[in-house]
Amino acid sequence: MKKFSLYLFAIFLSSCVQNLDLDQVNDFSLEPILNVPLVYFTITPSQFFDANGANPQNSFSDVTNFSIFEGGFVRNNLVQIDFNVGAKNLFDRAITITIEFLNASDQITYQLAPILVQSGDLNYIFQEVVMISDNPRMLDTSKLKVIVELESTGNSLESNDLSEFEFKSSITAHLENK
Repeated sequence: MKKFSLYLFAIFLSSCVQNLDLDQVNDFSLEPILNVPLVYFTITPSQFFDANGANPQNSFSDVTNFSIFEGGFVRNNLVQIDFNVGAKNLFDRAITITIEFLNASDQITYQLAPILVQSGDLNYIFQEVVMISDNPRMLDTSKLKVIVELESTGNSLESNDLSEFEFKSSITAHLENK
């Protein structure tokens, strides 16, 4: 039985031998992908009124810092950005979201196509792909401006309405190790 086991073992060893192609290492390319949250908010109709709750506004905006391009590795190796958006609109009117990418002087370096979420749309999805080679000014972005606008319906907005609008977005940064 021992001779048979040794014979079987020798067959298995010889059958697993293959020439290795070590030159495959030279063809390897590292292309990291980063997923980063961008903007998230939930709003109610009361947020479209002044502090007294008496005067409705059709829009508001907010500016935040955006530092993803400050690091040398990302800045030097970024090839493409995918902007991914999801929204849920329980308002009785459509809402338009505009996202502007700004440099340190508040000049627009890139602007996403306006995002129009219809009333009652509970599963809105949007994606925009930006090639950095076509939009190099994008790398100068240091701030993000989000503008939220209500579509006028002729009906007055109620400040005590409990409807919500939820907006979430992220970017997928495609890098190429140069």
